[in-house]
Amino acid sequence: MIVRFLLPTAIVLGFFVYMHGGGRSSGATASVTQECGAAPGTVNVTIDWPPPAIAPEETWVDFGLAPSFAPGSFHGNGPIASPQTNARIDALPDGVTVYYRVNTRAKDAWRVQASGSFTTGCAPTARVTPTPAVDVVGGGG
Repeated sequence: MIVRFLLPTAIVLGFFVYMHGGGRSSGATASVTQECGAAPGTVNVTIDWPPPAIAPEETWVDFGLAPSFAPGSFHGNGPIASPQTNARIDALPDGVTVYYRVNTRAKDAWRVQASGSFTTGCAPTARVTPTPAVDVVGGGG
């Protein structure tokens, strides 16, 4: 009797984990490098993220000032051609905390490949802080 309940539950749970990427990629961070921009008080940033296990059909890198990535609160850069795993954004203001997320689409499913935050500065490298992924890609982000 209990097997009749557990088997369908295990199948539904397995399907849910599969559809949401099993949590594999949402905790990944990227490597962020910075350099002083041409204009005073600006910083140029390059973000390098780990390659996805499945070659993506589409990749977007979002930058914003809040970790929620609410519609209209961030700038999306893309689509970025595969197999490229980096993006550059120029002339960010110095001393600002920036949140990023890398979204990839493969096999008609969107996944957060990497996410985190950093504070802009003219230092050679930034200290990257993991930020929990906010899955708003499917909701119009």
